[in-house]
Amino acid sequence: MSSDNLPDNLTVENPPNTRRPWDRQPGEPSAAWEAFRRYRDMPSTQRNIRRLADVIEQEREEAEESGIAPIPVGDYAALARWSREYNWVERASAWDAEVDRVWQEEQFEAVREAARRQWENSKKLQEKGIVALEYISAEQLAERFPQEVRRYITEGAEMERKLLGMD
Repeated sequence: MSSDNLPDNLTVENPPNTRRPWDRQPGEPSAAWEAFRRYRDMPSTQRNIRRLADVIEQEREEAEESGIAPIPVGDYAALARWSREYNWVERASAWDAEVDRVWQEEQFEAVREAARRQWENSKKLQEKGIVALEYISAEQLAERFPQEVRRYITEGAEMERKLLGMD
């Protein structure tokens, strides 16, 4: 079950009776499913059955030394058989693609929000410069103050042009 108390394979994007490749497959034993989840969650560059078997064996030894019941997941031969039988490589690749898709969506939204925020800031900077111009006296035109006001307006406009792809 997921944190929102829905079954792992039930989301808005995944209606009932629709299995995603990385979900538990029909007839997949609990031990095989647990082993696949651990395989799937390994970094893709380190993901292989031998490494998974080694990790599980090490955990099993540590559990036995601590007096804890060993992890009920198979040995290398069982892992290799389950991997073939339940298409672990393809399922893990589908998982990787989904994680990447979700990450891209989140990244896109973050970029969009940053652009909106920067655009609003560029407009505020220009507005402050324009308001300040109204209060500059003729004597101040020769002083540094107008240069700062001009900088607000030009930097705000430059930010806006970049954000809108006009540069």
